[in-house]
Amino acid sequence: MIKVEIAEPGVSEEWNILVKQSVDSTFYHLWEWSRILSLTYGYPRICLQVRDGETLIGGLLLMHVKSKIFGSRLVSLPFCEYGGPIIDSSIDSSVMRLSLSAIIKAINKLAKKFGVDSIELRNPPLLPFISETLFSYGYSKPQRYVTFRLNLAKPLDQIWDALRRDRRRTIQGAVESGLIVDEVQTYTQLKAYYELYLKTQIEHGSPPNSYSFFETIFDLLYLKKMCKILVAKYQSRIIGGTIIFYYKDTVYWWNGVIDDKYRHLGPTDLLVWEIIEWGAKNNFKILDFGRTRINTTIYSFKKGWGGQKTPLYNYLYFLKRKELPDPTQKKYVYLSRIWSLIPTILTQRLGPRIIKGIAL
Repeated sequence: MIKVEIAEPGVSEEWNILVKQSVDSTFYHLWEWSRILSLTYGYPRICLQVRDGETLIGGLLLMHVKSKIFGSRLVSLPFCEYGGPIIDSSIDSSVMRLSLSAIIKAINKLAKKFGVDSIELRNPPLLPFISETLFSYGYSKPQRYVTFRLNLAKPLDQIWDALRRDRRRTIQGAVESGLIVDEVQTYTQLKAYYELYLKTQIEHGSPPNSYSFFETIFDLLYLKKMCKILVAKYQSRIIGGTIIFYYKDTVYWWNGVIDDKYRHLGPTDLLVWEIIEWGAKNNFKILDFGRTRINTTIYSFKKGWGGQKTPLYNYLYFLKRKELPDPTQKKYVYLSRIWSLIPTILTQRLGPRIIKGIAL
């Protein structure tokens, strides 16, 4: 008999087994990511589990994001491009359909209980019937982002030869200029990465995550060999950096920073090539460049690596407020310009409080 229940806190091992058994699940479905979000920002975490008898066959992790400015939402999952329900891929399709319907009913019931404005399921795994089922319960499916997925299973020389000539020259020029790639392994190095992250966010007019967010990522993921934090150095100075996560056969680019003064030296190009080399040598099959808005500078940069353009769909269900925070709206563009003028010390104090409510 199919039943849905809210799990107790200590179910991480059983949950991660389910994630592994769900074919299209991602790194962000793992228990660790939602734990990082809860520890850093205090989001109430809700773990819905579907059981057939005593066997765990499906589930969903949700975070309750509350803000006086941006409203109250159930999100799966914040600060990433993936989420949504997962189901054991080995079960019968009819049971899979029943499980998915049971999860959606449970979400909607929780939404009414908490009085939220909306529900957001970010690019859920491509389960059979998922669009059909969500549409039948009133969800919409707007496309706001794309990603690029680069095939790492090809020989490295083929990946290199497929790059544009100017990109190859930039990577070679970075090496000739003396740039080196180093891995963050200490809190002192992590703090230096965060300082450049703050500078990058200010230049982009975006509120930053807290240092504790990065510290918790380091504590929970680095020691488990689930992430890498790389920096590009020029004359011992950090001028670029990136954070990647990896799970199953995929490497996920999560964050990138750069000192604009040294952009011409190509630190980001060198870092991406380092990730490609590392991923290919360690038998990963895909490099996922992360969500990107079309026709932006970062879109053009990611496109230039030759990955397959892949649309990302967020399934939305509105109970009250009919819009989500959207950086392209005029009011957010205006606020972004103001934010870029705020002193760093205020950015560091106020930014995490703001971004906690946005939860993009």
